[in-house]
Amino acid sequence: MAHGHLFLVGFPNSGKTSLFNRLTGATYKTVNYPGATTAIQVGQIRPTHIRVCDTPGIHSIVARSPDEVVTRHILSDPTAVLPEFTGQGTVAIVIDAAQVRRQLALFKQLIPYFPNCIVLLTMSDIAKAKGISISATKLAKELGVSVFEVNGKTGDGVVQFAMYLDALTSQKYPTITLPETLSPTEISTFFQWSENMFERVGTHTPTPYFDLDKLFLHPILGWIALLGITLLFFWAVFSLAAPITDWTDTLMSLFIGFVETTLPQTTASLFVTQGILSSLASVIIFIPQLAVLFFAIGLMESTGYLSRGATLVDRPLAAIGLNGRSFVPLLTGCACAIPAMLAARTIPSKKERLLTLFVIPLMSCSARLPVYGLLIAMLTNSPHTAGLIMTGIYILSFVIASVVAAIAGRLMGVDKSVYHGFQLELPEWRSPQIGTLLRQVRDQTWSFARGAGPLIAMVVWAFACLQLPL
Repeated sequence: MAHGHLFLVGFPNSGKTSLFNRLTGATYKTVNYPGATTAIQVGQIRPTHIRVCDTPGIHSIVARSPDEVVTRHILSDPTAVLPEFTGQGTVAIVIDAAQVRRQLALFKQLIPYFPNCIVLLTMSDIAKAKGISISATKLAKELGVSVFEVNGKTGDGVVQFAMYLDALTSQKYPTITLPETLSPTEISTFFQWSENMFERVGTHTPTPYFDLDKLFLHPILGWIALLGITLLFFWAVFSLAAPITDWTDTLMSLFIGFVETTLPQTTASLFVTQGILSSLASVIIFIPQLAVLFFAIGLMESTGYLSRGATLVDRPLAAIGLNGRSFVPLLTGCACAIPAMLAARTIPSKKERLLTLFVIPLMSCSARLPVYGLLIAMLTNSPHTAGLIMTGIYILSFVIASVVAAIAGRLMGVDKSVYHGFQLELPEWRSPQIGTLLRQVRDQTWSFARGAGPLIAMVVWAFACLQLPL
């Protein structure tokens, strides 16, 4: 029985993670924002011993972001990343059937190094809806490799493909050295070849449909939509989660009160109730808000809007030394700085990544809301005036962050006069899978609570012991 590996490689949003989930039965996150799958995922196809490795999405074999560095590292030296690697395996280049014109360019770059690779055509249903038809038989003949049509979400073609995996993953994995750079001429040649290949193996019959990008990427209507969606995002994070947060706070207070009345009044009991439990409560009461945050961002990711928003704000952010990929971390920073800083690792440029990390703490996160609420309540009794003041605080935080980013960018040597470009593969508009989205929210919330929660609780407890104001 084969013990080899199947390495899934492809553009962001090409359907790799959905296929990985279908093959392994896992429920890892499927995103529609390039670079989000930073950590690799490895799963086993049961009852076989075949392992599947889902690599971060790449646009080229030349790395421009930390995610692409990870994928290059895996492909060049799997043993260094996967201790269980046996030297057997194959690379599967995952291509979105609706984006064949562009994504076949990645195959052209990889085929010299992986002559025994295979091609997986995904999302044929979306391609069909757009009037795009690809002949897998013709494509296999032209490319000289095996081509399979699969759909990770519906499962179509996955069983048929899995029947060949035993033989495919039994092959010896090649020893390769990927190039560090590609010239603009080479890159242009790859994409031109991809266009020509589509003309030989596919057809495109335009079908009448309303293109949502005409609205959401419109220079005027797009910004109006972005403003409305951002306001809805803030309302969901702060208002929708407020009742759940209040209930959680009440339950924790009742629980701490119950423990206080149950335990004898000693120094040890005070340490437990006022130290440990109170510190944990300060973390737990924010979990509902984080869950709503993850759900809101996941909803924008799964529909494909998040990348549109990043594209829209790219030029304004470039004026202060950032780019469109800073959009998600800065937006997340309005709820909690910790997941925002984790999201910043997808920014390719080191200076822009550090600059984003530098300004995230300037965003008005949810932990400051009680202080804002108290001060606003002292200034006015009008709910409308209070709402305007709160909105002004958030706008002011954006303005201050922009000014600081512009100054810090100059000190760090970020040249704003040179626009480095913003490469982003816009995913197709899709309806979200609520069940999958809820599982993702559960996993993300638990991961945050398990990873960052204890550290935050320890810091709160330490300040409480020292009787220092937070």
